Amino acid sequence: MIVVNKVDLHEDALDLAADLALLDPYREMGVPVYSASTSDGNGIDEIRAALVGRTAVFVGHSGVGKSSLLAAVAPASNAVAGSVSETGKGRHTTTRSELIEMDGLRIVDTPGIREFAVEFRSAAEVAECFEEFAAAGGCKFGDCVHIDEPGCAVRAALATGVVSRARYGSYRRLVSSFESERGDEDDEPPDTSAGFACRHCGFLVPYAGAGSEHRNHCPQCLHSLHLDNTPGDRAAFCECVMEPIAVWVRKNQEWALVHRCRGCGHLSSNRIAADDNELLLLSMAVRPLSKPAFPLERVGQML
Repeated sequence: MIVVNKVDLHEDALDLAADLALLDPYREMGVPVYSASTSDGNGIDEIRAALVGRTAVFVGHSGVGKSSLLAAVAPASNAVAGSVSETGKGRHTTTRSELIEMDGLRIVDTPGIREFAVEFRSAAEVAECFEEFAAAGGCKFGDCVHIDEPGCAVRAALATGVVSRARYGSYRRLVSSFESERGDEDDEPPDTSAGFACRHCGFLVPYAGAGSEHRNHCPQCLHSLHLDNTPGDRAAFCECVMEPIAVWVRKNQEWALVHRCRGCGHLSSNRIAADDNELLLLSMAVRPLSKPAFPLERVGQML
């Protein structure tokens, strides 16, 4: 179960509700989610009731309030909570694991963790940890790792919302870290200081050109990568290729490209740069005239 502690520190109820909604993918998988506050007792009775008759381990980063929560759930445990430093880090009051038993509760209090990792041997093992992938159906290929293979049922489920984008992002990060650790240690990483190679056409996009380090679309083919949820936040982890589908003018009279992600269907826009392929831009600009959404003959009648 997941416990969001110290909710009393959230001053805005709407913001708190929005933050708790980020855990909806876990609720949909049947993982219980509780919010708690040891200051006002919010959620403590519910957590205690859920733990009766079970053996539980309190696991979390230092400073999230595990000892305070334990003292509230099991008052006779005499758990001691430490203060939190100005950096937001806990002061490691709990220095060793301890088993607390009382009133049908068996709780192991653990020291705060700084790093946690699972050693995976294959991308398939990573995928097994994401049980919602099974609900997506069978992929076209049995050895699909759900990255950019054709006929991937997981990426199709991502586009329809069956698979959470946040969960898929976690999967991509785990696979990426696994692949990097599995690689030959003698292999030198590619030098991307001068730019990046387009995933669609292979063109080396220079940072010193008309774009900048925040630019992620190729001036040659105008394709991009799904890296942002909102422009510049680098918070998306889909990382699938985004194809240009249209050009438009923003409110500030700035021309931009509209991109659609091939993996999840996400739409975004990127400002057009001075070195972008002019012929491609022109062909996209006139595309609506070749297949207009209204009959052109009516325009003549209106005039």
